[in-house]
Amino acid sequence: MGAYLGARQAGLKLLSVADALAPAVLLAQAIGRWGNYFNQELFGKPTDLPWAIQIDSPNPAIPSGWLTEQTFHPTFFYEFLWSVAGVVILVLLERRLNLRWGRMFAAYLIYYSVGRFWIEDLRIDPSEVLLGLRTNQWSAVFGVIIGIAIIIWSRKRHPGVEESVYTAKREPEAEKA
Repeated sequence: MGAYLGARQAGLKLLSVADALAPAVLLAQAIGRWGNYFNQELFGKPTDLPWAIQIDSPNPAIPSGWLTEQTFHPTFFYEFLWSVAGVVILVLLERRLNLRWGRMFAAYLIYYSVGRFWIEDLRIDPSEVLLGLRTNQWSAVFGVIIGIAIIIWSRKRHPGVEESVYTAKREPEAEKA
């Protein structure tokens, strides 16, 4: 809502603002995952992989009946790595394909949702399950669908290059000349 109101007030196209913000949002999400580490929450299933993490005991996030000495998948770290890689991928895609008209934002939705779907499958925190998938996995599925829909809509409605990020009659005088 804030992006919409800010774009409207500045006379910018909302999709242009969303495109510009997409890599930064992904970077912010990567940084935010470290909060899950420091709070020792939202970790994954038990594992004996070399990068597994020990969770301090007692921790209410560890399901009852599980050994407190177990080590767990650091899902926060997986999501951190996925998101940082995504920032690089999105920037490279934009440079190569000139993603405009919401396509950069759509690429973000698809990329983040694919990673979230996979990572969500590793987590053990309580979640509603519908048709075998956790609630956040369904959200990820919808994120991919919405991203694909934006790309299809954008290609049909705006096949060319985006001439300006400003809405009609809101361009600064210097850009009109």
